[in-house]
Amino acid sequence: MEKSKVKISIIMPTYNRAKTVIKAIDSVLAQSFNEYELIIINDGSTDETTKICSEYAQKENKIRFINRLQNKGASFARNIGIKVSDGDYITFVDDDDVIHCKMLEFLYGLTITHGADISICGSWYGYGENVVPKYKYDELILLDKVTGLDELLKREKYNSSNACKLFCKKLFRGINYIEKSLVDDIHVVYKLFAEANTVVAKGVPMYTCMRHGENNSNLLENNIWSPELLREYINMQKDRVKYLSQCVPQITDRVKYSEWSFYISMCHKINIFNNWVCKKEYREMLNILKENKVEFLNSKFITESEKTMIKMYNI
Repeated sequence: MEKSKVKISIIMPTYNRAKTVIKAIDSVLAQSFNEYELIIINDGSTDETTKICSEYAQKENKIRFINRLQNKGASFARNIGIKVSDGDYITFVDDDDVIHCKMLEFLYGLTITHGADISICGSWYGYGENVVPKYKYDELILLDKVTGLDELLKREKYNSSNACKLFCKKLFRGINYIEKSLVDDIHVVYKLFAEANTVVAKGVPMYTCMRHGENNSNLLENNIWSPELLREYINMQKDRVKYLSQCVPQITDRVKYSEWSFYISMCHKINIFNNWVCKKEYREMLNILKENKVEFLNSKFITESEKTMIKMYNI
């Protein structure tokens, strides 16, 4: 496709997804919005994924296929996709998900109409044959940098996933996905929001996230935490507080509260689900909560259930 006609670059890392990548690609090719490119980065697949993607690229001029022989992870692939992209805007579609045929038209329309740096839609979460809405609401929300971050941290209208979002490419200047991370989006999306002056969101479900035993999101929703995964989240919480407190000081109270809220919630889940393989992380989170108990209790965001849990665990 001619570079001048590319407004949106869709980045799709893939690895051993022969069973799902066809549906993912087909959902992109069915878009009503025509001025896009699909960049597929094959991350060293050992199944039929390589053949499938290569054949699509030969038939479709909108597809750019990058074949990596060595598996280096989704973060590495995303960084490659961003670097070679020609669009003014970037969105991500995972190789086991599907998007509505009007998602690009919808997000691009929101972006242009409201002069937004990030536009967001709602989603469906698929569990086998069952599909349920996630972040579905009727109102249109127009936010500035501070309120956009505030909503990101509250997780009521959208979350820190790459999915369902259209980003202005300029936001990625100096921001890269962390290679070898277990969950790459949690380290990056809040930084993109810190760069955005205007965020627009409307909870019309346009993206379907498929949940199965092979993805991290499914493990988290079922409270199956490994020490390595929990450690990554703990480190992210600390990094996020430091980063946002410096870049957007108006959000400091909210981001500190979000860290402590995560810790008390995780301590409670570890107890409920007897997930004592994370005992070391549990003790660390309790110690942090003890050190910040007074400030946490005095936070204007704290809930009654969190106050109860603080007493329950003798913090």
